[in-house]
Amino acid sequence: MIKQLFLISIILLGNCSFAAEYVIKVTPSEKFTTANDKIQEGDETYFKVIKSNYPKIKQGEKISGIVTFYEANGFAGKEAVISIEQFKTNDGVELKGMIYAKGNQHNQLMEFNETTLIPPMWMRGGEVTLIPDKDIFLLYLEK
Repeated sequence: MIKQLFLISIILLGNCSFAAEYVIKVTPSEKFTTANDKIQEGDETYFKVIKSNYPKIKQGEKISGIVTFYEANGFAGKEAVISIEQFKTNDGVELKGMIYAKGNQHNQLMEFNETTLIPPMWMRGGEVTLIPDKDIFLLYLEK
């Protein structure tokens, strides 16, 4: 009976134990911002690898990602939002993960507007800005 339970547990759990996850740290290859209003869904963005524990992906290698969601900033403090997915290396290796970034909130100005009688409708929300070597994101690869 014990042997049967042991064999069943190996069969059910054995497939998961052979999968390996590799973590890849990336940063934008150049300054990325939503301030110029040229970004659209479907645009390709580039990142560089800072650290990787997968032997075929080296430090400094370029990774491309696709903008899957973009919402511009607006009045009344509405900040910009962007989502980047579908990452690939130059060799075509697909990486998993998502970069979701939201623009800054202007809390001090909002508090100032609330203390005055001026409605905060004139104030625009923050832009998304990703800076190389400052903003670091994690992607992963399953093999």
